[in-house]
Amino acid sequence: MASYLQFSSGEGEILIEVDEIDAALPTGEQNAGLVRWARNQAGEAVAVARSAFEEAVRHAIRLNVPPFLSAADSLEKPPAEIEITFGLKATGEVGNLAVGKLAGEYNYQVRMLWKRGPDS
Repeated sequence: MASYLQFSSGEGEILIEVDEIDAALPTGEQNAGLVRWARNQAGEAVAVARSAFEEAVRHAIRLNVPPFLSAADSLEKPPAEIEITFGLKATGEVGNLAVGKLAGEYNYQVRMLWKRGPDS
């Protein structure tokens, strides 16, 4: 049976399918990333995320991109271009977006490009 994480958005609500909703811990404590959760008429778990979708995306990018840019800038010869690819996965366990695996083996793909000038 499917589980969904619901985010608010400026345009309405966004439902994202997740592997599983773990809304309540065995101790009865509530998951801090979720406002509430319930089962819909089809019996599917729907959890409402505490953050808006836009904020969750902003937060994920803010935490993941700067370390790569800083590392590239610290090189003796920084690249002319850098491309960072990572997938965002909605997680029912924390009610947020996390970096997911891209091709089953890795979470990030980084491509750096150096351009030779006319003096090279």
